[in-house]
Amino acid sequence: MDSALRGGDSRWRGREERIRQLEEELRSAASLGPPSKPGSRGSDVAAAEASKLEEYRSRCRLAEVERDRLSEYVAVVSSRAAEAEAAEAEAGEKLREERRRAARLEQRLEKANITIRYSEESTYPYLSGGGGGHGGGIPPPKKKHPFLI
Repeated sequence: MDSALRGGDSRWRGREERIRQLEEELRSAASLGPPSKPGSRGSDVAAAEASKLEEYRSRCRLAEVERDRLSEYVAVVSSRAAEAEAAEAEAGEKLREERRRAARLEQRLEKANITIRYSEESTYPYLSGGGGGHGGGIPPPKKKHPFLI
């Protein structure tokens, strides 16, 4: 906690000064010596200052615990955010790869469709509408496509 108080955090500076004042007042009240009567004003003031000092110390300890808890929470949230970003990047890469794969498959399908069309035109010249010989002048494919086996 001392490092947090001396760490330059402006929120702690006022509290640190107040704690020092209370400690000084407590020392000065204790240096006056024992009061002549048990219920005298000096002992009441010292007890009140001591209780204030203890209250401030308790609050500082509580604030330190809360700060540590929040720091742990921030660390957990940060790690989860980093994991989510990594998963998003991986999913994006998989999506791009699937799109590339789909494009290649579409190209292969289009080539297969063209091959089928050419083979039908050469086998059935009347489908081409050209009327003669090789299906309107387009030669049939030299080799069958692997999808047509």
